[in-house]
Formats: sequence, structure tokens, C-alpha cells
Amino acid sequence: MMKIFTTTLAAVTMLFAFSLNANAQLRTRDAVAMNKSDRGIIAAQKDAVAKGKDLFNVTVAPKANGPKRVTPEDYGTRYVVMNEDFSKMTTGSYGKPDLKTDILLEEYEYPWWNTNPAYTTLPNWGSYSAYPAGGTVCLYASYDQYAHLNTPCLDVTSNGSIAWIQFDARCAQGESSDMLYVEAGETNNMGPSWDILGSVLMPTVTDEWQTYTIYFYNGGPTTLFNIVNYYIDIYFDNIQVFTINQYVDAPQMLPHSNYKGTNFDVNCTKVNGADAYSFDVYTYNNETGEVTYLHEDEINDEPTYHVADAVSGQAYYCNAYAYKGERKSMASAPSLVFDLEAPVLEDVANLEGNTYTAKWNAVPTAERYNYFAYGDRVVSTAGKFAVTDENFDGITDADGNPTGWTIEAPSYQSYDTYYLKEFKQGGWKATHAAPYTDYLALDAWWYVQAEAGDAGLISPDLDLSKNNGKFDVSVKLYGEYNSYYESYTQCALALFNYDEVHGDYIQSELVYAANKKLKDEWQTCTAQFTSGTERSVLGIYAVWSPDNLYVDDLKITQNYEVGETFREPFLYAHWHEGQSIDVEIPARFDNSEIYHKVAAYKTDEQFGAVEGQFSTLQKVGVADEIKSFSLKKATVQFAADGIKVNNVNKEPVEVYDLAGRLVYSNKTGAQSQDIAVPMHGSYIVKVGQQSVKVTF
Repeated sequence: MMKIFTTTLAAVTMLFAFSLNANAQLRTRDAVAMNKSDRGIIAAQKDAVAKGKDLFNVTVAPKANGPKRVTPEDYGTRYVVMNEDFSKMTTGSYGKPDLKTDILLEEYEYPWWNTNPAYTTLPNWGSYSAYPAGGTVCLYASYDQYAHLNTPCLDVTSNGSIAWIQFDARCAQGESSDMLYVEAGETNNMGPSWDILGSVLMPTVTDEWQTYTIYFYNGGPTTLFNIVNYYIDIYFDNIQVFTINQYVDAPQMLPHSNYKGTNFDVNCTKVNGADAYSFDVYTYNNETGEVTYLHEDEINDEPTYHVADAVSGQAYYCNAYAYKGERKSMASAPSLVFDLEAPVLEDVANLEGNTYTAKWNAVPTAERYNYFAYGDRVVSTAGKFAVTDENFDGITDADGNPTGWTIEAPSYQSYDTYYLKEFKQGGWKATHAAPYTDYLALDAWWYVQAEAGDAGLISPDLDLSKNNGKFDVSVKLYGEYNSYYESYTQCALALFNYDEVHGDYIQSELVYAANKKLKDEWQTCTAQFTSGTERSVLGIYAVWSPDNLYVDDLKITQNYEVGETFREPFLYAHWHEGQSIDVEIPARFDNSEIYHKVAAYKTDEQFGAVEGQFSTLQKVGVADEIKSFSLKKATVQFAADGIKVNNVNKEPVEVYDLAGRLVYSNKTGAQSQDIAVPMHGSYIVKVGQQSVKVTF
């Protein structure tokens, strides 16, 4: 069962909330059985009610042609997708629903398609605790039982995919209700993962018939609407789903730009025939539902508006409208401006050999910072160049400790998000992953079974534009077998390129390793990509079957010409506290130009987490005559034919040349090791997690 692969990196890297005062925590697979057919809309998300203007449009009016706050016909002509008047529910009456008539099918494929089509004009309605009531339907609820009624899956992609639902409702005589919800979701053809379009708390339902009208954005070809009732009976009639062929199309919001804290630009798409646009900028209190406008109905000839009086770090919603003469479009779906200013780096004043201190200003509302340091690798020989070359040796948990886990002695624990700090390149992130002994496990259970986000290894932003974007990937893989699924966990490799218009990484290529034929044995897999850019991200994902995919020996190579430069991230400090960091430059960047940048980070209970824009990449200087540093747990000495290591704590010993190639490795824990190397040049000796440079 392979799911459709997501097309943006934002979708691939699902957001999880972590405590900012704690390290990432290992989680164990949840043993609770999950009913896949009952995912999608979960009835009445009470804590996510949207009441703000244009988050959803909710209108209510008396049925007998009373005044409405707004009508769909204000925007255009109605295109009806579905009508249901419940004329087949003839038994029962208002105040006395027919509780003896069961309108459910005896057998059904989905709980959302469980209603007998003899009672509706279209098949594939869904319901629970719904009963006929004299040509209406009663959602029969009580204090400890909810009732719901959902439409069939409907195609609402016409007219900009803005989907409307309208219905009449009333309570029993003398009753009223403030607990009626309407939800919408694109089911992706009743797939395992739905796109939730929203959940809306309706205005008060009284014992008089009233007409309620709601619209949702981003409808699809198989969208359903779910009406959920709590506590008391409510009667429904005349449900209609429709779209509006607008006189002037609604624009779509684009990412905001030029964020400087107190000022930023709000942007939307151009609309054919439009001669002006207007914009709303406002805050929304999730607790009280209060909307406060910073700007309302601001007119501009162009599809952009400059906000100059914002509060730095404040979250704002933005809407846009298009005008054509006296006609005004519907509002766009709202966009969220939840951002942070880019920090400003100070000039580095203490670059001495291989160390320096980076400093920057404090950003309003920022809690922590993410810092990158880079070194330039200049190619001296034309041909294949190792952009990335990682062997996973010595990877540890988030606290720097080896786990001891192996394929033969596995664990069901994994991190939601985990950065591989032992990599030569900084910024490689693993999701739903665990560090095993010298290789990485990607736990596909979280992706396939729990549907909690992708299980992947994701690169930092890399320049893969050389050789017209062509590059090769080589990686060792091992897929576990799942007897229930009768398949092996497989591997998908995806390339994402940054798109300035969308402000996100867009998937450009997707390759399945070994043509989806991985097995429970190590095999080296290769893949070729052809569309690398100056800002590319490579992702390696566990898919298909809910077990581990093991990853080792990753290499990205690309043809370079003599003199071309690859700017490599060698340090990534994630969630760094404070406005300074001490940096140690690896020996392979001796005499290289060093650069750095920093971004602010924060979390919010209502809006989630955000990383602001990075500061402008700034040159630190040239790393020159990188100095050695002493080891605390071992001594390294020159010997007659190379290097002698006194390994007091019996840790793994590795030796690298200045190109980063491994020339010696010993993990036996031998206390005394004589290492033969040529008696010229420089080498990095790594004992455990400490290193020293020796030069002959």
C-alpha cells in the first residue's frame, strides 16, 4: 500500500512540538490499534473552532426570506452540486422523530457511507443517531451521545474550489443549541490520509427555522461535509452544496515577503480582468474569537500591500480581494504571517587559526537560534567530486551516547526529529529515526501505520547546480520484512528545489531505490538526478511497509571543473540558546574561506513553531594554520613509522586525511595502537568524540 508522495518539503517534514527546555526524546511505537477507515474528519474539534472573519464565512438568516449578512449571489451565480430535501424520510414528525426506523445499512465499506440510499436522493451518505422526522432528519443527541450526518463525496473543484454548504436547522420547541459544528474534508478518494478543510462552530440554533451558509476553501473532487450535533436534538432540511461562478475571481494568497518585524509585504496572485485589490491584516484571539484589525479593506492597484506598522513577532492573518469595476470578489483563503526578524551578525573579531566566536543581536519574541557555519572546498582536479561522503560511523543518540542497537538487537524507539551531529556536514536531519551502531534506522511504522509524518533522512540546503544539475547518489540500504504486509520496507529518494514564488522547496524528482526491490540484506543502491539547483535538498525516505529501513554509507557525487567551489555546511547548531556561539573549524578547511548565518526560532501554542529568515550569509575570514588541540582521554604521539595512540578508555580510533577520507579505523578498543601513515602531510586523529590534528 503505497501512498501518494508529498510534493513539498514542508509537507514531508511534519511539524512536531518539542519542549524548548529539553532534548529530543525517544518515543516507542504506540501499541493502540488504529482504525484507518475512521480517519479524516474527527467529529467536532472543539478546541480548533474558527470564529474569525474570513477564516470561514458563516451566515445565518430566518428561513422566510429575512435579511442576510451576506449572500452567495453577492459574488456571482450559484452552481449547484447537490440538493437533499429529505423527502424520503416520511415517518416521524417535528418533535417526535421516528426512533424505531434504522436508516443504516447492515453492511458498508466505510462508516462515512453507511446510510441506506432508500432514504436519500444520492447514495453514500453517512450518519449516526439520525432519524426520519416528517420530511426532515433529526440528529438525536444527548449529554453523553453526539449525532452526525455527512454528505456523499462531492466534486467541488469548479469555480476556484471554494465549496459552500447551506441548510435549514431548528431545535425542538423551547430549546436552543450552541453546540452545532460543520466540518469539511477532501477525502482523496477515501484514501488513508485526508485534507481537513476546517471545523466551524455554528451560531445559535433556536426553535425557529433558520438558514445557515458556510464556505470552505481548497475543496477537491471527493470532498464531504459533516454536520455534528451535541447534547440536544436538532432538525435539518434542504441541504445544498454549491460553488459560485464569481463575477471576479478571488485571488490566492502568496507568501509574505521582506519581513523586517515592524514591516512586511502582503502578496496575492493577479486576477484576470481585475483593476484593483484590497487587503485585510488582522489578529485573531483563539481563546475569545476576537478579531482586531491592523488594516481593513486597504486598496492598491497592484496585488501587493506594504504593512509598515506591525508589531515585531506578532502573528497576523491576511486576506485579499479583487475588484472589477464595482464588483468585489470573495476573500482569498487567509494566509498567516507568523515570522521572526533575521538576526544581524556582528563582524568576527577573534578568528585565530581554527576558532572564532559568532555574535548577533537578540530578535524580538525569539526563544532560540539556529546557526550554520560553512567552509569553501575548492576543486583542484576535474571530474567526480564528493559533495557528500558520510559513513555513519560513531553516530550517537541526542545526548552523545552510543545506543548499541543493531539489526540483530533492534529497538522500537525512535526520535521524531534528530540531527546527526557526527556527520562531517552539518544540518542533516532524520525524522522518525534511531541511531544504530554505525548506521541509521528509519522507522516506517510512524509513516505507514501511525501516519504521524515521514520517516526520512533529509539533507541541509546544498548547492547541486554544477554539471547542469546532474548528480549521483550512492547509499547502502537494508529493508526489513513485514509478514502482515508481506513486503519489505522500501526506499524513496526525493529531490526538492527551492521555489522563490512559493517560498518553499518543491519536489522535482522522485526515485525508488533498487526499483522497489530492497530486501533484508545490505545492498548498495545508486540513483541519478538531473535537476539540482543552487538550493536543493535531498530526502531519503522509508516507505511501503511499516518496519525499519537501515541506511549507511551515503555519497553524493557531481562532476566539477578545476577551480569550482562547493560551500559546505560543517556546523549546524540547532535551538542554540543565547546570542553567541564558539565555533571550531575542521582541519579540512585549513586555508579555506569561512562563512556563517543565523536564524531565530520560537514556538507558539496556537500557531506552532517557526524559524525566521536567515541573516545574510557573511564572511568570517580565512582559516589559517589550524591549531591542534589536546585530547582528554588519550595521547597521540609521533612514531617511527607514523602515529602512536595510547587509548586509555578503549574508544574507537579513526584517522582522516585533510580531504576527509578515512585512512584508518579501529573499533576493537585496543589501548595501544601504532598507525602507519606516510611521513608527510597532515592528518586528523579521532579518538571517541575528540580529535587532534598532527602534521609531519
